[in-house]
Amino acid sequence: MRRLMLLSKRGGAIAGLLLLASCVSPASTSTDAAAEQVAVSESLVVLSLDPKPVQKDAVDTSQPLMYGHPILARVEVSDQNVIRETMALLKQGFAAQGVQGSRCWLPRHGVIHTTAEGVTEYVICFQCRWYSAYGLSASGGRSTTSVVAKRMLDRLLQRARDRQSR
Repeated sequence: MRRLMLLSKRGGAIAGLLLLASCVSPASTSTDAAAEQVAVSESLVVLSLDPKPVQKDAVDTSQPLMYGHPILARVEVSDQNVIRETMALLKQGFAAQGVQGSRCWLPRHGVIHTTAEGVTEYVICFQCRWYSAYGLSASGGRSTTSVVAKRMLDRLLQRARDRQSR
């Protein structure tokens, strides 16, 4: 009987502590969770570029540009799994060995990758297999890439076009 009383008192104390803990403002815990999510989240914007750069004397200030190339379409990717997969494919292409770049430099893809550390912008020509990176992970000029990420970038842009046409 005495054991039951002790358990009962302990159970009451535990229940009281649980009740007290539940009185903590739910807004503060959701704010903490939101802050944690922002800290680990990344953002990705995939751009379709006009491969012909705008001439300096013909710049239209209403036309958005990425390093001199008009932006034709833009899609913001919010799914963290898709962002990780896309960036993994891009990095795989950037790290590919034995890629020979051509001379054309007609970039049709742009990527803006934002992390907690900063922003990196990529201008990519899969036709000649060159890319340039600016910002956090700047390449210091053009570097070669394989075409491994092209299909993924095209698919993301196509989905955005499909949504617009509905």
